Amino acid sequence: MDNIAPTVTIGEPSVAATSEGPVVFTITYEGADTVTLSEEDITLSTTGTAMAQVSDVTETDVGTWNVTLGSVIGNGPFTIALAAGTATDQAGNEAPTAGPSSAVEVNNTAPTLLISEPTP
Repeated sequence: MDNIAPTVTIGEPSVAATSEGPVVFTITYEGADTVTLSEEDITLSTTGTAMAQVSDVTETDVGTWNVTLGSVIGNGPFTIALAAGTATDQAGNEAPTAGPSSAVEVNNTAPTLLISEPTP
């Protein structure tokens, strides 16, 4: 009897820091016969005022998917996680949850310039 569930891994984000995105995470499945990954399976966790939206979930190769986040705004880090059951093998074993991913730092704070009086 096959009791071994497929594995799922969230790769490093396409950028470590951004002010607007997009940000792409590569998702890799091993031992899965069916993958049903969709936007509803992705949880975004943010800190500060950072926000983003899943704009695309695409299969790029057998067992490999890209999750693209756009509409990135605010300041602070965000991560993603995947719900359990986004893939199954022939025996019906479901993939476990995955994540959190590595963080992406969102920075929309404008630089400041300080000009002081000249020294006599």
